[in-house]
Amino acid sequence: MPYDCLSDWIQPQHLTPEAIARYSGEMASNPEKLVVMDDFLFDRHIKNFQELMENAGKKETIYAIYGNPGASARVSREKWFSTPEKYRFYTFLEVNGPNPGCELSQAFLTHRLWVRLLKSQQFFDYLYQISGLRVNSVDCVNAKEFGKNHFLRLHDDVRPKRKIEFVVGFSPDWKREYGGQYLFFRNENSVLKQSLKIEYKLNRMMMFVPAKGFLHAASPRSPEAEDFKRWNYTVFFSETGK
Repeated sequence: MPYDCLSDWIQPQHLTPEAIARYSGEMASNPEKLVVMDDFLFDRHIKNFQELMENAGKKETIYAIYGNPGASARVSREKWFSTPEKYRFYTFLEVNGPNPGCELSQAFLTHRLWVRLLKSQQFFDYLYQISGLRVNSVDCVNAKEFGKNHFLRLHDDVRPKRKIEFVVGFSPDWKREYGGQYLFFRNENSVLKQSLKIEYKLNRMMMFVPAKGFLHAASPRSPEAEDFKRWNYTVFFSETGK
């Protein structure tokens, strides 16, 4: 199957029939229904994403608490800080538009084109070839920044009609000792056990199927992380109209 649009973004080693068959086998054979691809996008796009987070993107602090399903988990800053610590779900920075004067910058235009690509039929077909799951819509595309005092706690991301979760990291200088790994847990006989740990890495893509009883979180930042920022895109794909 041709992937003309994808070939401008995704490195060629991930688009060959042999690679797609290998990823499909990996995803089908492991209980987490997860696949990881390194050096996923071309460097020029990664550099534009970094510029988006450094300068071109207007960022907003996002807060959420447990107990509210879907988008309603997000709350005001006042509500979040008045909520007991154990009920705080996440907080991070998220791009919600361009900074003034950056509307036509290469970085912000790349972001817009990336969002358009993710919503394309070619990208949906690529996901299907790997996962065997049909999708036809994108719930959201979030460009996130995790800095000091930001975190993402245990959750499952299951929503009606949601099929696939997709994450790409693009911080240039992040090191393993800084923390921020993706931790996965299985609920086995009412006991939560860690089943997998994926290191955060520059230009590493991770794709998996959200499922009940399959939870994940980001491990806490270590003191060594200091002021380094951890950036990633998180994308949710669904099949709607059924």
